[in-house]
Amino acid sequence: MSGMWEEQLDSDYLDTGYDDPVYVRPSRRRNGIPFILLLVFLAAVGYLGWRIVYLKSPAQKLIRTTIKPLVEKSDQQNNQAVERCVQRIHDQFDVYRSRVPEFVDDLLSLSTRGRVAWRMVTGGAVEQLVREKFEARIFSADEFQNGLTETVTQFFEEVSANQNELYASVKVALGNHPDVNVQLPDLEQFRKQVSEEIVRAMENQAKGSVYQFVASMAASELAAMVAQRLVTQLLVRVLPGVVSGMGVTAGTASAGGAGGSAVGPLGTAAGIAVGFAVGMAVDWWLSSQYEKQLTDSLINYLNQTESALINGYTTTSQGKETSQPGLKQVLREYCKQVREAQLRCLSQAVAQ
Repeated sequence: MSGMWEEQLDSDYLDTGYDDPVYVRPSRRRNGIPFILLLVFLAAVGYLGWRIVYLKSPAQKLIRTTIKPLVEKSDQQNNQAVERCVQRIHDQFDVYRSRVPEFVDDLLSLSTRGRVAWRMVTGGAVEQLVREKFEARIFSADEFQNGLTETVTQFFEEVSANQNELYASVKVALGNHPDVNVQLPDLEQFRKQVSEEIVRAMENQAKGSVYQFVASMAASELAAMVAQRLVTQLLVRVLPGVVSGMGVTAGTASAGGAGGSAVGPLGTAAGIAVGFAVGMAVDWWLSSQYEKQLTDSLINYLNQTESALINGYTTTSQGKETSQPGLKQVLREYCKQVREAQLRCLSQAVAQ
């Protein structure tokens, strides 16, 4: 024993080659590593144990096996509503495209040419005549406005109906689990909670973005108002980008917002949509180009407008790209926020 002690003492001294060795404090770092590893191991075991107990609790099992699948089913129905909304808009533009040849034939007829020539001589408004022909043959600002608003309104009504169905399904499912005491709010309170959750979740979106606008309207029960304002926002954002490279006369296009009986911001946006098309028609008609060029130009304008409205539009200015989201992207984001808000609200009710 004394020999071992002497060996230990000797190991604590550093032989410097001189008569008096230098004492070195023994290192304890190696002894501390196993202790740290032990703490990490115990923490991991404790966390896993807590997770097992947590996930096996009746409330969490109910959320995982019943609530979440019902919410996901409702989300699928909402996204199907998005596709139906997009298809309705496509069908609406198909009707407009089918009317273009009739408008072109009317515009290039001898009677119309005579009226245009007379107005040019007398200083009459050629644009107004073309506008009247366009609205009679293809679409008016009112028709454009009402068609888009009704389409998007139907989407919001479908989402609302899906949420009511989800609530009813959850209520039935909870009745089959008497072991879990759930204080489920009534339907109106549930709808209000979901709306408030959406607003909170989207507060970090860019100020003034379409997403933030949809979130701010989430609490409204007036689907038509939500749809009208959303369509207005989208048209105002994407239309200038659509016509920026199509050579429309600026004065003629901007004058479009003043026509028609449509009123309010959407009426102005719809009027501008007509005005852009009228400006193109006047420019082509006054040039040496005729039927085919005018027809192709108008159909291309309708294609670009439909695409920008549904899929968004990207513009480039001074080497910097600016993207505007389309209706499809906005509605899908809205569906995502609805799904997550519903899951949070129902999970909180079950876990209480």
